[in-house]
Amino acid sequence: MVAPVKFDVLDRFRDTERWLDDVRRASDTHRNELGFLPQSVFKEFARKDGLFVLVAKEGDGPHYAGHLLFDRHFPRAHIRHMFTSANYRRRGAASLLLEHLRQSLTQSSFISIYARVAEDLQIANKFWDQQRFYIQRSERGGASRKRQILVRCLELESPQLIPPSGLDEHNPLGLVTPAADDLPMFLLDMNVLFDVNPRRLRRTEVVGLFQAERMNFCRLAISSEVREELQRNVLNQKHTDPMAAYVDTFPCIPVDNDKATDELFSNLSSLVFPSSPLGLLTPSERSDLRHVITAVRNDLTGLITNDNALLDAAPAIEAKYGIRILSSGSFEADASASSDGETFHTVEKETLRLLKVSEDAATAVRAMLRQKVHLTGSEIAISWLPVETQGKLANRAAVWSDTTCIGYVIWPGWGLSDVVNVRAAVDESHTQGLDAARILLLHVIDHLRNSDRRQVRLELPPHQSYLREVAAGIGFVGNPKNSSLIKSILGAALTPSTWTNGQTAMAANGGPRLPLKVPLYRGIDQQIEVLTPDGNRVHVSLDKLESLLSPLAVFTRSSSRHHSCAANLC
Repeated sequence: MVAPVKFDVLDRFRDTERWLDDVRRASDTHRNELGFLPQSVFKEFARKDGLFVLVAKEGDGPHYAGHLLFDRHFPRAHIRHMFTSANYRRRGAASLLLEHLRQSLTQSSFISIYARVAEDLQIANKFWDQQRFYIQRSERGGASRKRQILVRCLELESPQLIPPSGLDEHNPLGLVTPAADDLPMFLLDMNVLFDVNPRRLRRTEVVGLFQAERMNFCRLAISSEVREELQRNVLNQKHTDPMAAYVDTFPCIPVDNDKATDELFSNLSSLVFPSSPLGLLTPSERSDLRHVITAVRNDLTGLITNDNALLDAAPAIEAKYGIRILSSGSFEADASASSDGETFHTVEKETLRLLKVSEDAATAVRAMLRQKVHLTGSEIAISWLPVETQGKLANRAAVWSDTTCIGYVIWPGWGLSDVVNVRAAVDESHTQGLDAARILLLHVIDHLRNSDRRQVRLELPPHQSYLREVAAGIGFVGNPKNSSLIKSILGAALTPSTWTNGQTAMAANGGPRLPLKVPLYRGIDQQIEVLTPDGNRVHVSLDKLESLLSPLAVFTRSSSRHHSCAANLC
C-alpha cells in the first residue's frame, strides 16, 4: 500500500525560486514530452508568478514533485508546461496543480485556460478530458514531428458579462436543449374548429388534434380574424354561440391584413391559387392567405386546415417559407410504424418482451409508473398514458418480464416538428431495469432512424440513472441536473457524394455543422472540427461523433473505413 503524501503548491517567486534547478532538470530530462525551453524562461515565469511548484512533504523534508508553467493575458491563461515526478503520479498531484490554477484564475475573473496537447498522446488526452478541457481547435505541429496539436480549453465559472458557451463533457456539440414548454404551435383554420361538431365527418380527427395538445405534444392557437368572425355571427344572429365562448380558451394571434399588393401576399397567391388573378380572389381565399402570412411572420410551426388548395400547395410553401400546412388528420399515428412482440434474452437467461401497449395492458403500465417511478396520477393521465382515443396519436411500447411491466416509452406518432418529444421510464428496482432501458431507447432510435433528420428530446422522471447511462452511450447529451436530454439524428450515411447535403440538412434542423470537406481518415481518435448551433468551434473524435449522431455511418476520404453506429444499435 502506497503511503499517503501531503502536497503543497508554491505560487510566489520567493517560494519557488529555490526549486528552479529541479524544474530545469525535469524539463531537460523529459524534453521529448515537454519540448525544449531555454533555462532563462523558468526564472522569467517565476518572477511573474507564472510558475507553480508542487512539493511533497515527507519525513526527511520537502521534495520536488512537479511544476506548472503558464502565462496570463486577461481574460485567458495558457499552460506551457505541466509535469509531475514519476514517484508521485497517480496520487492526484497533477489535478492538485490544475485545481490551484483554476481557483486562482477564477478569483481574478479570468474566463478560460488553454492547453496544447499532441493528438497521438492518448493517456495525456484522457487526463485533459477528465479535467474538462474540451477541444477548441486542431493545428499542425512542428515540421520535424508532423504532429497534430489539439488546443484544449476550460471555461471557468467566473463572474462575467459574457456567458460561457455551454460546452462541456455532457454536451460536446453544444446542442441547445429546448425548454419543456417549447412546443410546436399551429394556427387553426375556422373550419377545423367547427369539425369538432358530432355531426361533422372529420370529428374524430379534430378530437385527436385537440387531445394532442392536452398531451403536451403541440400547442394550438386561433387568429384574431376567427374570433372576430364568430363574435360578428353572435351579434347578427342575436343568440349565444358555444363556439364563440370555446375559442376564448385558445391563444389568439393577430392576423396581418396585408394588401393585395404586398409582396408576400402576391407570392403566396401564385403558389396557392395559380389560376386565379390576384384581383379576383374571393374573401375566403384572401383569408386563407392572411392566415398563412400570420403563421410565417409569427414564427409558428404551421397552419392546420382542410382546405384542398392550401394542402396541395403545402410542399411548396414549406420549401419557401419553412412552415407546414397540415390537415387535421395528420396527427394520427401510423399503426404499422412500430414493431411489436420482440423478445430479448439477458445475460441472466431471462426473457424480456417488447410489446405495444393495449388498453388491456394499461393497468399494469399505470401501476409501474405510480408505484415504481412515483409519477402522480395527473402526470400519468396528461402526458404518459393516454386513453384509447388518444392512443391513436402516440407510439407506446412497454418492456415486460413475464407479466410484470418494467419499462415504458411514449412519443408522438407523427413527425410534424423538428423536435420529437420522447418520454421514458423504467423500474430501476427490477434486476433487468438496465436491459429494459436499453431495449426502450434502441427501439425509439431504430424507429426514427429512417425518418427525416431531427432532434430527439428525451424527458425523464427523477432518479432514472439507467436510462441516462444508456442514453449517453447512444449520443444523448445534456446537463445531469436537467430532466431532459437531447440528440441529433441524421438518419443517413455520410459519404463523399452525400456529405454536402447531409451537412446542410443537419445544420438546418438545429444540429451541428460538419466540416465543408470530407475529412481525410487518420484514425478513430482523430479530431473532427464541428461548428455548434450557436457558432462555437469545437473538436470531437471521429468515433465519438458517430456515437453522438447515431444512427450514422461516416465514410471518410482515402479510406475503406466504415464504422457504422447504426450497426452497433442492433
